[in-house]
This record gives sequence, structure tokens and C-alpha cells, in this order.
Amino acid sequence: MGKRFKFLRILLCVLTVAALTTGMAQAFVPYEPYENTEWNTAAPGVPAYEPELVLSGLEMGAGTFRDPTDIFVDTEYVLICDKGNNRIVILNRKLQFIKELKTFTNEGKEEALRSPEGVCFDGEYLYIADYGNSRVLKTDMEGRIHLVITQPEESIYTTAFFHPKRVKVDTEGKIFVVAESVFQGVMLFGTDGKFESFYGAAPVQATMELIINQFWKKILGKEQQEVMERYVPVEYTDLCLDRNNFVYTCSFYTKTNMEQIRKLNYLGDNVYPFTENFGEEHIIFDKGTTVSTSFIDVAVNDGDFVFALDYTRQRVYVFDKNGNRLTTFGAAGNQQGAFQKASAIDVDGNAVYILDSAKGNVTVYEPNSYGEMVFEAVTAYNEADYTGAKDTWQAVLDQNPNFEMAYRGLGEVYLQEKDYKTALRYFRIGYDREKESAAFAGLRSAFLREHIVLLALGLLLLIAAVILVTSPKLRKKMQKSWGKKRGGS
Repeated sequence: MGKRFKFLRILLCVLTVAALTTGMAQAFVPYEPYENTEWNTAAPGVPAYEPELVLSGLEMGAGTFRDPTDIFVDTEYVLICDKGNNRIVILNRKLQFIKELKTFTNEGKEEALRSPEGVCFDGEYLYIADYGNSRVLKTDMEGRIHLVITQPEESIYTTAFFHPKRVKVDTEGKIFVVAESVFQGVMLFGTDGKFESFYGAAPVQATMELIINQFWKKILGKEQQEVMERYVPVEYTDLCLDRNNFVYTCSFYTKTNMEQIRKLNYLGDNVYPFTENFGEEHIIFDKGTTVSTSFIDVAVNDGDFVFALDYTRQRVYVFDKNGNRLTTFGAAGNQQGAFQKASAIDVDGNAVYILDSAKGNVTVYEPNSYGEMVFEAVTAYNEADYTGAKDTWQAVLDQNPNFEMAYRGLGEVYLQEKDYKTALRYFRIGYDREKESAAFAGLRSAFLREHIVLLALGLLLLIAAVILVTSPKLRKKMQKSWGKKRGGS
């Protein structure tokens, strides 16, 4: 009995040392990495992002931030919209303070911001969503106002007020605005500041509740109809533009949790291949209330990777251009790299800048070696360079056997190499039913080509056997023939 306990103690010590050694080999991350599986369950994952830099306003030399709401990363500057201090803070790429803009000159008169919510920069001009003053400003870096956009006077604008929250500009100078309580979509303004149209309104989702209510509205009186819930499209919380001027939007909420992230073409149609639930299937229950994924900000880089900030869980979701979820990182908490009230994100390559309005700081997350491998493999995969990604996919799986997309990637490699049996196995593990069927069809065709002679011979023998069994005359002739041969011998 004593020997058994001694052995168990030794084994426990060995396992503890191994666990500590493994933990020391990886950098600390303030979140639990996981992979979302085909069955909508969370499997253990590997951290792809690590916090590299965390700086407060004081550490940047910009003073204390008060409820900062937006961040914009340019090739030369990093801009922060400091709502509580009514200012725009301009930093260099190392997050070092350059200057602040609090007052602006408009035809010789000084004007101040009032609770600004959003900011962006086109390389020459700043665009500011001046929420409290119900306007959008276009200014230069010296604070001179060049354009003021106010509430549209057109009859199609039905909101009683104009409170812009986010602003972006495309390469042609078109101005896109997300405003509070505007449900018709993103507001589009021309280079002259004139309102042109609403853009990309999210459709009202046809839930069973909506269908039933619409049925009752047809047979009820006017007063009863007004009591019933009014269904309107989803209100956007943020937008960004990619290098090709496609507009990405995100929503805090949708009725069915579908299409919370959308990619809009020039017609305003959603062309993102994935239109399902971008967040979690499992929801949080808080004091009897269900709380689902709530996206408040979105960014896209030149590799068409999409980064969405979830306010519910204080984490960032990363998707490829087809909507495949690659990783998640971040968490609610007080430790370095965690967030109390993450309010905005922007990206520089694969690096992610996250603004926390409660802590008043900026956290820069960067991909580690594993994360870089994932981006490299996914880029090759989406460019149909399946063979070139083979070794990288395998290296990803060596570190994270729960990453289902890696199995699909290797399935494509072996499918191109016409190793259908191996491709079938990887597609099956990666839950790609369509490609699994394609691999099975290839395996079947290869089998037929390899054994066509034997199969044809077997088919002929089978036909002959069937004819012999079903034809009495032929059977009698063959019996007579065999009898003569035996008699002659």
C-alpha cells in the first residue's frame, strides 16, 4: 500500500513539473483559448494573440482619458476620440502624444466639440462624429473646419434628431455615417456634404413571432395594431471600409442572431458568404435575461481578415473573408490585456488596437508564431494555393488538433494530389460534407479506373452465369456437349 502511494506521489510531481514547464513555454494571456466546433461546443484551443502593449492616456503623455469611444489607426498616426474631454487626441505609431484638437475654427470663429463619438482620417482630413452638436465635421490637422454635415432635410429622413456615432470615408471622398436610432441603414453623403441616400439597410428577419404578429395586424383594428410591436430593420453600431471600398457593418443585436456582420457592395447588398450566427450559440443567462453576442465595432485589414469586438464577453472575434472563425481573444477583467469596457478596435496588418473606455487605455494585441501560421495557411487556402499551405496546415494541427479548418485545408491538399482516401478522412474530421462527397467520388472513380479490366471480366462472367441459369435450352445444349466430349474421350 505504501509503495502504491509513493508511486502516485512521484507521478503527481512529474505531471506538475510538466504542466509548469508547458505553461512557462507559453506567454501569459488573460483569456481561455477555445475553438468553436461543428456541434457548437467549445473545445480547448491555443492562443493565437498575445497582448504586447498596454498604455493609459497618462503613459502616452496625453493626460487621463474620460470615456474614450473610438480609435483610428493610420499609416502615420493613431487617433483617439476622447468623448469625456471633448477632444481628438493625435498620437504617433508608437502611441506617443503629438497633440490634441479641442477647438476648431469655422470662418474665423472658434467652435468646440461636444461629446464626440467617432473619428477617422483619410491622410489629409479628419472626419469627426460630433455627437453632442448633431453634426459631422471635416477638418484639417490644424483644426480648420472645411465641411459641416448636419441633419438631412429630406423627407426620407424620419428620425427626430441627428446624433452621429461613427464616420468613415472611402477613397472617392464619399462619407458614410452611422447615427443613433437610424434604422434605414448607413447614411451616405457626397463629397460636398449633401445627403444622398441610405445604404445597406439590414432586412427585417422573418421569425415565427413576426409572421404571427403580421397575420394579426391584418385582422385587428388600428388601435390594436398600434399596441403590437413595431418591427424595424436592425440599427448598425459601427462600420469600416476595406481597400476596395466594400463597407463592413456590425450590429449589437438581431432578432435571430444572424448577419450581425455584413459586407455591403455598391448596391448595399450583403455579399459576405457567411450569413449565419457569428457569435456563440450558447448564451449567457443574467438574472433571468438572455444575453447574446453583441458586436459594437468592426475592422478589416488588407488581407480581408475581419475583426469584430463583442461587448458581451469583452473579446475579439477574427474571421476570414468567407466568414470562417479563426480565433477569439480577450476577456473581461482587471489584469493586463483584459477589458472592463472595450469600446472600439482598429487594425494595423494583423495587429489589433483595442480601446477601453472604462480603463482609459489602449491594448495592442499581436499574433504569436501560432497565429502567424494560421494567417499564412488561411491566406494560401483562400487563394487556392492548397499545396503551398500543406506544411503550414500540418504545423498548425501539431499545435492545435481542435482547429477544424486545418483539416479541411489538408483535405484540399490531398484532393489536389488525388490522394482521395486521405482527403476523405481529413474532410470528414473537418466536417466538410460537400468536399467529403467530392473526395468519395474521386475515390470511386480512381477505383473504377484501376480495376476496370477485372470489373469488366467479372461483369461478363456474371452475365454468362445469369444467362446460363435462366436459359434451359442453352443449359441442355451445354450438357449434351459435355456428354459427347466425355463419351468421345
